[in-house]
Amino acid sequence: MRIAVTGASGYLGGQIVDHLRGEGHEVLPLSRAGVDGPPFSLGEPFPAASLRGVSVVVHAAWDFAARDDEVRTRNVEGALPLLDAAASEGARIVHISSLSAHHGCRSRYGAAKLALEELVALRGGCSLRPGLVYGPTLGGLFGTIAGAVGRLPALPVPTARRVSRIFLSDDRTLSAVVLALATTGVVPEGPVFAAHASPLTLTSLVRRIAAARGRHVATVPLPCATTYHLLHLLEAAGLRPGFRADSLLAIADPVPISELARLSPSPVAFGELDFAATLGPSARPPTAR
Repeated sequence: MRIAVTGASGYLGGQIVDHLRGEGHEVLPLSRAGVDGPPFSLGEPFPAASLRGVSVVVHAAWDFAARDDEVRTRNVEGALPLLDAAASEGARIVHISSLSAHHGCRSRYGAAKLALEELVALRGGCSLRPGLVYGPTLGGLFGTIAGAVGRLPALPVPTARRVSRIFLSDDRTLSAVVLALATTGVVPEGPVFAAHASPLTLTSLVRRIAAARGRHVATVPLPCATTYHLLHLLEAAGLRPGFRADSLLAIADPVPISELARLSPSPVAFGELDFAATLGPSARPPTAR
């Protein structure tokens, strides 16, 4: 099967590309650099002919540099040329969404992902909602947290009135879920829950990462609102802190249990969380793509 993957040069997109190729599928990588495939950028025209012969488009691209209103403009409206090209070529769409996407969510990231889910569904595609993605390459937001835990003796942990409920998804199992949805041809009734069943709080996440690395890291409670406003001020000044204000908002606004119950089950089971294998001596260093 020929499968196109957007965001192929990024952390998660790259993991998905490797997994699909490892399972014997022909992959068409779509990235801004246009390496091994046509160039693709959110918000730019995309010719449908580029997807000729493609059965499935896995949409994993996301512009994390976008801020404020640009989040939706770049990532939702900006994806329309791709979605329309896929529909015109008869290619099914598998969209990598997020558990931050839920009705009433406060983060711009979650709201944009939710809007994109609706556009994908209108074109007969499906969305899967992973949690915080982790793996041996230590990419994405998890890599940022793990890096801070690895070098700092103490870490500020934002606290909110509502207990944070962070679901996690290991990148290998998540890639297997993508493959299953791409090859079965079955469209789930709604977004797919694609994460380990038991969530962690932000404090327990930090402590488990530290334990896996053989470290003791003190956690310093800090009001969530204070942390959010500080991060937002840094971003407004043109700085790019490793942890975005909108990401904090998503963590402080967990998906309601009632909405979790309405999600479709994953076609591939997630096992137990194993940070020792991910962060231990056998963990792979980040891979440049």
